[in-house]
Amino acid sequence: MRRTARTLVLALALAAGALAGSAPAVAAPEVSVDVTDCRTAINALDRSVSFRGEMEAVPRTDRMAMRFELYVQEPADEDFVRVDGPGLGEWIRSASGVGKFIWTKQLTNLDVPAEYRARISFRWYDRSGDVIERAVRRTQVCRQADERPNLTLGRPAVEAGPQPDLVRYALPVRNTGKGDAPPFDVTLDGKMPTTVSGLKVGDTQTVRFIAPRCSPGQALLFAADGDGLVEETDESDNALRVECPVVARRR
Repeated sequence: MRRTARTLVLALALAAGALAGSAPAVAAPEVSVDVTDCRTAINALDRSVSFRGEMEAVPRTDRMAMRFELYVQEPADEDFVRVDGPGLGEWIRSASGVGKFIWTKQLTNLDVPAEYRARISFRWYDRSGDVIERAVRRTQVCRQADERPNLTLGRPAVEAGPQPDLVRYALPVRNTGKGDAPPFDVTLDGKMPTTVSGLKVGDTQTVRFIAPRCSPGQALLFAADGDGLVEETDESDNALRVECPVVARRR
């Protein structure tokens, strides 16, 4: 029977498909990435993230290598941005002849609030040092919330003191942050430090002073944690300057 050109083309296509189906598939390299630890804290030095990469040898592998790159997204960023850091961007090589290579990279002293992820690149080398395979994976995100406290000062209440030349001040101190505040001092004009033993999230404590009467036009400066010992989300609202209040003298 005579075969048409169309029949011949179809037969050739079927034959090519059969040959392609019979060829052994090339297995993708075995790699995995993970965030093994995402530790948040008030103190920056205690904040950390650990990224883990794992890879297995492919045929003809002599050595394997990984490279870690860090990407950060802060609230003002539209997307993740690559940042530099110790040991980042360098290739870490395995010993010769190993079947599996695992490496964990820990990063500390993280800024908040921010999200962190790693881009891990993988390479396989033969005995000649030539690259025979490559792969790239991105890790999940480590979210670092801002868990620091924030001390703010309210308007002080004022009343006459126990003597004609003295005035009482009742100053509300609040913690508007997301973490408990450790002990700190509150001062009036840099003097008479009063220690607050600590302030939990959302709590307010009234600090009281008895001080000499001020003069009209004089300014009073109340300050919390003037020594800067408490790490806060905002250090600019720890001080309050008020004009000398008019207080009736006791008779």
